[in-house]
Amino acid sequence: MKATDIGKYLWRIFVILLLNILVIVMVSGYEPFASFASQGASEDSAQEVLSKYGSQGEEVRQIQTKLKELGLYTGSIDGIYGSGTKNAVIQFQKQQGLDPDGIAGTKTLTALGLAQSGGNGQFSDSDVALLARTISAEARGEQPFLVLCDGVEDPHNLGAIVRSAYLCGAHGVVIPKRGGVGVTGTVMKASAGAAARLPIARVSNLAQAIRTIKEHNIFVYCADLGGAPLAKTDLSGPVALVLGSEGGGPGALTRKLCDAAVTLEMAPGQATGVDSYNVSVAAGILCYDVMRRRLAKK
Repeated sequence: MKATDIGKYLWRIFVILLLNILVIVMVSGYEPFASFASQGASEDSAQEVLSKYGSQGEEVRQIQTKLKELGLYTGSIDGIYGSGTKNAVIQFQKQQGLDPDGIAGTKTLTALGLAQSGGNGQFSDSDVALLARTISAEARGEQPFLVLCDGVEDPHNLGAIVRSAYLCGAHGVVIPKRGGVGVTGTVMKASAGAAARLPIARVSNLAQAIRTIKEHNIFVYCADLGGAPLAKTDLSGPVALVLGSEGGGPGALTRKLCDAAVTLEMAPGQATGVDSYNVSVAAGILCYDVMRRRLAKK
């Protein structure tokens, strides 16, 4: 075989290999230059990037789960950061006013409520101890103020509670992993975005969370019909407010663990059958009272 024939043969092989590579790239949606294009322009520096296109693992599953809860991701929870996950991240970033680069870095994870312990904003699941310590150390000299939800099931109620807590200066909200609604898309909307700004800790054991909070010298009040009138209760110190479910209020163990109970009075002579405020309304009144008393002391 002549040298020219060998050269033509090798060239044909090279062209065939190149075409195969291009086909694979087009089918898989791989973006070989995406990481270079995002450098210097993304919301996170290279050191801060945690998950991006091509990543795999448990963190990606958590991202996909959160995005599915928000109605932005329709794919399977497979732990693979593919084009579907990236597009959902971009949609979320646009909603939150973040740089829509499709990279789940620190700021995006914080907005999703998935930032690692010690991050700015959200705290990891069951990390109430860290939340309490952080509040005590970093609250700019303010008295710690937490809101706990024991079995709140309506996403509109939870969203409204988070909104009131945020506007009244609460440092965080604690909700159970089970026995209540999580931070869904409806909760995000009902909170008017406050759920993306206020630390929300999801815990496996709310009773243990209350014990931990009390260990940090935070007085825990339970909103309950049998409690002392709000007008006679001083909520100006380090305080945690516990709000129960829409139907039955706080659970028996929750009531037992709280330091005291507080109730909202109603006008006398009202017809029976309507004997309590809506939980989100009660939360708004209680949170506002905490803020009012604190402002009065300044």
